[in-house]
Amino acid sequence: MDRPGFVYGYGDGGGPTREMLGRLSRLRDLEGVPTFTPASPDDFFQTLADQMNRCDGFERPRWHGELYLQLHRATLTAQQDMKADCRCEEGMLRTMEYLSCVASLCHAEYRYPGNWLQSIWHRLLFNQFQDILPGSSISWVHREARQEYEQNMSELSGLIQSAADTVAEADPDLPVLQKGYVAQKDWLMHPSLSDNCAVDDSCLSCNDSAPRVHAGKDGFVMENASIRVVINNEGLIVSLRDLKTGCELVASNHALGSYRLLIDKPCERDAWELDRVAFMGLIDEGRVVKVEPICSFVSSGVEITTAIGAGTTIRTQVLLDSQNQES
Repeated sequence: MDRPGFVYGYGDGGGPTREMLGRLSRLRDLEGVPTFTPASPDDFFQTLADQMNRCDGFERPRWHGELYLQLHRATLTAQQDMKADCRCEEGMLRTMEYLSCVASLCHAEYRYPGNWLQSIWHRLLFNQFQDILPGSSISWVHREARQEYEQNMSELSGLIQSAADTVAEADPDLPVLQKGYVAQKDWLMHPSLSDNCAVDDSCLSCNDSAPRVHAGKDGFVMENASIRVVINNEGLIVSLRDLKTGCELVASNHALGSYRLLIDKPCERDAWELDRVAFMGLIDEGRVVKVEPICSFVSSGVEITTAIGAGTTIRTQVLLDSQNQES
C-alpha cells in the first residue's frame, strides 16, 4: 500500500485550522516528503480497495469481528461529574414523563410541556455525543456540557414540581413528595430501624418471601433458590456459588468487592487514554468502616461502608431478591 491516510483537524474531529490548511498546501508538492492530496473518506477507501484488489486479489487477509482501537481507554472514569449529571438528567426526564401522564389524567387543564421537554431532550442527546460524554474532548467542551446539564436539571425540577402540584391538587391523598418526585417507601431498612425486620437466631428477614441473611462471627451468608453468597467481616465476597450447578464463581484464595485507588496519569492526553503502567501505582486501598445487613419485603443483603482516599466514602450494597432464577 502506497497511499496511507492522514486525518487532520483540531481536537478529535474539530476541523482544520488556518495553519493546518497552509501546511497542507505546502505539502502538495514539496521535495523529500510524500505528496498530500485532500480527499473524502469515501474516495480514499475506494482508492485503497482498488489498489488492494490489483495487488492481492482474493489472497488478502480478512478480519472478522470488532477492530480494537487502542484509543479512548479509561473514558468510563473521565469527567465523572458530567457522567453523573447525565444519568441524573435521564432519571428526571423519566420521572417527568410519569408525572405528566398522571397529571394529564388527573386534571383536564394540564398541558403536557412537549416543546420544552423536546428542547431539553435534544440538549441531552447532543451532550451524549462522541468525545463529550466519554470525557475525551477539550476542557471548555466539558465546562459547557456541565453548565447545560445544570440548566436542564433546573428546568426539569420546575416542570416536575408543576406536574406534582397538579397531581396533589387533584388527589391530596396521592403520595407525592414536596420536591416533585413520586413518593416511594424507603425499601432499605435496618433491623434496628424498622419493626418489619426481625433478627432471630442471627438471621435477618423482613418476611418469609425475602432471602434470609445469616450473621456469624466470620461474616454473613445469604442465599435464595439460585445463589449462595458469603461475605466476610472485611466486606469481601469470598464465595459465590450457583446452587443449581454447584459451580463456585470465586477462585480459591481470592475475593470480590475490594476497592483500590490507582494512579490516573495518562502518558499523552489530559484525562484519558491510559496505558497499562498507569494501573501499577497504588495510592490507597479501601478501609472497611462498617458491614451490616439490610432487607426489604422482597430483597435482603449486606451493606459495606468503605473509606478510601481523602475523605471519600463508598457504600456498596450486595442484594439478593426472592425471585427464583430458572435460566
